[in-house]
Amino acid sequence: VIWYIAYGSNINASRFQDYLNNMEGKPPMPVSQPFEIPFNIYFDRKSSRWNHAGVAFLDPTKAGFAYGKAYQFTVKQLYELQKLEGPSWYSEIIDLGTLEGKRCFTFTQKYHDSRNKPDEIYLKKIFQGIIQNYQKISTDNIEKYIQNSLNN
Repeated sequence: VIWYIAYGSNINASRFQDYLNNMEGKPPMPVSQPFEIPFNIYFDRKSSRWNHAGVAFLDPTKAGFAYGKAYQFTVKQLYELQKLEGPSWYSEIIDLGTLEGKRCFTFTQKYHDSRNKPDEIYLKKIFQGIIQNYQKISTDNIEKYIQNSLNN
């Protein structure tokens, strides 16, 4: 068992459930908890799922901060999720250390310096996901976080 570390819209439980529903055996929602990622997110590409607007990726080239969520997964489930996300988009697997003695992994694209703003619906999913997982964070601070992410 490992931890898959989600960020962007996947920290939102209902959004993540969509992926689980498309995985082999339709696994139940795994054990999860908040996880602070030591890299910034930025928005790039043009996702047909999100009105041809940008989606979140991590920038592992420098230290930063992103709100994340750790889901307990098997290695097989991690690769299945990567396939559902699009391995050409999320081709880079990043080792984020350990949590409770288990390895933590996420994925992103190879970093490049282009940007594409996300759709408002996508940003709302991220906002709701942060509220679900980080109840002590004020909505003002979440809005500042999202605004800063738009400028990364």
